[in-house]
Amino acid sequence: MKNKRFAALALAALLLAALFAGCTFKAPATVGKVGDVEIPAGLYLLLQYNVYGRAEGLTTEEDVLKATLTVDDEEILGQDYVRRETLKAVENYAAVELLFAQLGGSLTEEELASADGYAETLWAGSQDKFSQNGIGLASLKLWMENSARAGKLLEMVYGPKGEQPVTDAELTAFIDENYARASYLALPLLDYSTYTVLDEEGDKKMQEIAGKIKAGLLADKPMAELAAEYLPDAYALLNQSFDAANAEAAVGSLLAPASQLAQYGEQAQSDLLGAKPGDVVIVDAGMNRLVCQMQAVLGDGVALEDLRVSALSEMKQEELDEALARIGEGQPHALDQSAMDRYSPKNIKP
Repeated sequence: MKNKRFAALALAALLLAALFAGCTFKAPATVGKVGDVEIPAGLYLLLQYNVYGRAEGLTTEEDVLKATLTVDDEEILGQDYVRRETLKAVENYAAVELLFAQLGGSLTEEELASADGYAETLWAGSQDKFSQNGIGLASLKLWMENSARAGKLLEMVYGPKGEQPVTDAELTAFIDENYARASYLALPLLDYSTYTVLDEEGDKKMQEIAGKIKAGLLADKPMAELAAEYLPDAYALLNQSFDAANAEAAVGSLLAPASQLAQYGEQAQSDLLGAKPGDVVIVDAGMNRLVCQMQAVLGDGVALEDLRVSALSEMKQEELDEALARIGEGQPHALDQSAMDRYSPKNIKP
């Protein structure tokens, strides 16, 4: 009896092995749809990989998924963050495709070639890393083409011929309030050859030099002339030299929106934005102290068209992002949870 039982079990095992040998288990090619937009598996893995990379930047823990992250004053487990933000990325991808098509958008051959070329550059630089995470060149191209469409949506929605056009008067007023333009001289606060920072006494002397330059500018002295007069003394405080013959080249130019000025600190940002043409503002900018003589943002070689794209982005990008989030969230979600589980972030190879 025992021999018959073992024989039966052995036969069953052989039949099962034969059955499996004739089957090929394939990973799902798609994780489903958001609206009418299909999300290929490789694209899903790429979006998830990007989010995982952001999560890595939010913690020093080796196991990102088990780490507690702080995001906008909220504490969230790494795996929950990756899951949530990946879904948002999927929804945003779909929303861009849907809105772009709704508005009758198209990419030119040049734009497509540029997007695909950038994807190929990324692939060439990190092919092994992408491949071991299940991401192919085709997925990179989908992502970059979607990014190109997203870049055109701002103009399609808010440009002069857009669905909700921003007038030139509105854009000009925004630029006047949210951009700063200046010529400046940069006084060094760090010796890059030795990474020596000015001590307290040296910093005080540098402040005095900045004050003298400011007084000269307010007295209508040319900035290059002041550079030739004072920069040799400024550089000498760090045991460096400055050739007065380079005075013209030492005059820098600043033209930036509030978002970029924020790098100098809230007070400096406020001072630069609030200053009038002709005013002089002194700003500590990390390794340099800038003595800035303010100018009107528009005029004297800077036209509205030169800043239109930048200003539209500063003015309306957040609003567009919120609209895309609503579109993505509002679409029917036919996503395959089992497929997404199959492509778990636990399988990511950093």
